[in-house]
Amino acid sequence: MIINTDKGRGLGAREPSQYVQDGIAHHLACRRTYRRLTPREAAHQAIQITNALHTLIKDWKAVSDGDEIKYLHHHLKNNKEPWGFLYLLYKVHKPGPLKTRPVVSYCGNLLYPLGVLICGWLQTLAVIQPSYFQDSFTLKRELDGQS
Repeated sequence: MIINTDKGRGLGAREPSQYVQDGIAHHLACRRTYRRLTPREAAHQAIQITNALHTLIKDWKAVSDGDEIKYLHHHLKNNKEPWGFLYLLYKVHKPGPLKTRPVVSYCGNLLYPLGVLICGWLQTLAVIQPSYFQDSFTLKRELDGQS
């Protein structure tokens, strides 16, 4: 299978069975970090999240514009997969045994639309802060101007 590598180092290849083994050995076997849910537990968690989002929508109706509420309702109604998924980036830039970086993609999951709204609100607040800079080039230009 084609795999992604860390730090934008391009693509690689790995046997699917080895990819699964790497994910388990490097990450999912760690019981301090991960806990396997039964299908029943996962379904229960999804119902709890959905109910919490419906409560949040109800509470927001008085203070939110209608577009945000419509956005959340649309995504809840059309959600096909409540959970994100984990994939691996291979650290080919590091010497020694091949290691991986776990990445969890939340696109399309139950909490994704809420995250999009919160990110938008935080961006609005961030740009008005005195410590805000648009990007590293702007920061460098500002620091160079202080010398």
